[in-house]
Amino acid sequence: MPDTPHAPPLDKLLREGWGLLDLSWSNVRPPVVVPGAGQGQPVIVIPGMVAGDVTVTFLRRSLRASGFDPYRSDILFHLTAQQKNIERVVARLADVHHSTGQQVALIGWSLGGLFARVIAQAHPQHVSAVLTLGAPFSGDLHANNAWQLYEALDGGRIEDSPFAGTVATKPPVPTVAMWSENDGIVSPASARGLQHESDRQVELHSRHLDLASNAASVRRIIEVLGKVA
Repeated sequence: MPDTPHAPPLDKLLREGWGLLDLSWSNVRPPVVVPGAGQGQPVIVIPGMVAGDVTVTFLRRSLRASGFDPYRSDILFHLTAQQKNIERVVARLADVHHSTGQQVALIGWSLGGLFARVIAQAHPQHVSAVLTLGAPFSGDLHANNAWQLYEALDGGRIEDSPFAGTVATKPPVPTVAMWSENDGIVSPASARGLQHESDRQVELHSRHLDLASNAASVRRIIEVLGKVA
């Protein structure tokens, strides 16, 4: 039986401080290099809640160093699932698809993973694959330690977000759910999902806040992307 999603305990949440420290130093570290992983495939990396493109710079640099062609999402900073930011990523996706002549992989961290799933549902012709990093797409929308902050920032209920009721549906493209037992913000079961909600589930070992900056996790992300994009 799959685990029932529930918010991670307090001790894991407190350890997220180390993840934030790792993230803050990531942009001055050399990128992770996985030789031969990419062959120039375009990739858009979508950041998480209370974040923007700068927070996933290390992952983009590592993708480029490993042979991919990474792009910003054009989200300078976002708080919640605002429709204007979803539309901004859709426009970016269409532009990259048109300029490269290739389908584009989407990597979404946390809230960005929800963006990636719903955008791939609506525009599969532009998307080669979806990778989600600690994204709470499965089960109870309250199975995380961020929903109260989401509602405070959004001014509405999380059940009324643009994702409610649709985000668990697997996009019609190769979809990989990446999750971590060390996640202190999103339930591992919610980020892993059920078998039918993705094509593959891959475990990482970092905290939520350094899923896109921890070197071991970034290496695994790039290795997996090289096999599906």
